[in-house]
Amino acid sequence: MELRAIRKLLPLTLAFVLGGCPSSTPPPKAAEPTKKLVVLMAVDQLPAWTFARHLSSFRGGFARLAKEGVVWTHGRYPYAATITALGHTALGTGAEPRRSGVAGNSWFDRSAGRWVDVTEDPAHLTVPPHPHDDGASPKYRLLEATGAGKKVLSLSHKERAAILMAPSHDAFAAWYEPNQAAFVTSTAYAPARPAWLDALAKEHPIAPRLETYTWTPLPETPSRALVPDDAPGETGKYGLGTKFPHTLAGNKKAAFAMGATPLASEVLVEAVIAGLDAVKPELLDVSFSAHDLAAHAWGQESWEATDLLFRMDEAVGKMFDAFDARYGKDGWSLVMSADHGGPSMPERVGGMRVDVADVEQAIKASVGSDALDAIDERMIYVKQPDKIDAVVAAVKKVSGIGFVFRADMFASNAECKDLPELERSVCLSIYPGRSGDILYGPTEKTLVMRRPFEADLHGTPYDYDREVPIIVREPHRAARVIDDEKPSTLRVAPTIARLLGVPPPPGAKEPPL
Repeated sequence: MELRAIRKLLPLTLAFVLGGCPSSTPPPKAAEPTKKLVVLMAVDQLPAWTFARHLSSFRGGFARLAKEGVVWTHGRYPYAATITALGHTALGTGAEPRRSGVAGNSWFDRSAGRWVDVTEDPAHLTVPPHPHDDGASPKYRLLEATGAGKKVLSLSHKERAAILMAPSHDAFAAWYEPNQAAFVTSTAYAPARPAWLDALAKEHPIAPRLETYTWTPLPETPSRALVPDDAPGETGKYGLGTKFPHTLAGNKKAAFAMGATPLASEVLVEAVIAGLDAVKPELLDVSFSAHDLAAHAWGQESWEATDLLFRMDEAVGKMFDAFDARYGKDGWSLVMSADHGGPSMPERVGGMRVDVADVEQAIKASVGSDALDAIDERMIYVKQPDKIDAVVAAVKKVSGIGFVFRADMFASNAECKDLPELERSVCLSIYPGRSGDILYGPTEKTLVMRRPFEADLHGTPYDYDREVPIIVREPHRAARVIDDEKPSTLRVAPTIARLLGVPPPPGAKEPPL
């Protein structure tokens, strides 16, 4: 899946300890909680190794956070299933999947006989509605997120990111809908799309930009990237191709493809600014998704992912300028992290790719053609309990598979205590009844995915997927960069609560940063 251990940073000392230990830079004890605006900001698929490598080169919002905030370059998720829904839920609730109930972006529902999306809810359709609408709400998340009781605005390119970071009550969530090339919400948050989102669609229409947008790299991008343009392993999803320039004009999937370009960050910041003025939130949750989509299409080391990250840096800087203009530089606080990390492309690091279809075929050849209910890149649902051990044995024989565990081996250990690190991380990823009967994953440097392959795919217990930056920016707190601690990402939600001046969410057990 992924590799990265690149650290060439500011000449400051940094720190590392396994997640959960108190920070060596405690918050100022005399400071009052910020009352004007608190921000929880996520960057989708931003591994520590990528962020650390570029930190000294940023000139926009990320550079400002390094100058004004406490930067832990290597925060750490305690669980193995490092994917989008789980990460945003953890940042919002302070809880791992074993307690939050969020077992994946989707999971197989045996009673329904199908895969269920983590935010689908036919009782709460999108407003305005669109074709193939399955609704959206946080009904499957079992724990409340930070900010309940406060006015919360949650925005993202991705539906699951906007919904899962935000509390179920006192919140308004909106996300980009490709079928409409506009930001939408659902009846879980409003009976109709609010006037300010209608005004946003009219004042900053996205569709006309899709007809003319062409993405060319910054002059510095070739020297910042780790591979040449059109490197081995790149796939260029959404009809964008593998080589610069990338144009949306004439692309039949332009409304979807936009999400993997810098334009996605630009339109998200437009939505944030409009929402600040209309909603006047006390807590803003915002998640930037484009880097994840670009990495899946071209890889973490690519010209595209690198260029997009630096253009995101510019967009984030504009967002911070908007905060300054509305609240003053001392009127807002922010905690930034990522929902998960990401890997190097196997072609670059001597790894390999494993097709899920090959795993499935190995199971059928060894156990029988009717052995499975369902399988994906992480979980296997076995039809008959007495065949689980046979399925485990078959999967272990597949080249590139690094670990295979029965989920029920952790059933009696609700707290996942006294386990080796790998087993503990897998245990914390399991929610009984939703997770598969078997949890499996690749060796390091290897990706398990279905064809057609993507350039990268996260979701493993390895450091490149679990380690992400954490930054706390609050007025009057001394800035520093720390590289020798590994605070748990589960401390983000309690930190947001501290900044809001409210109790931590009910599922949070870690102390604030």
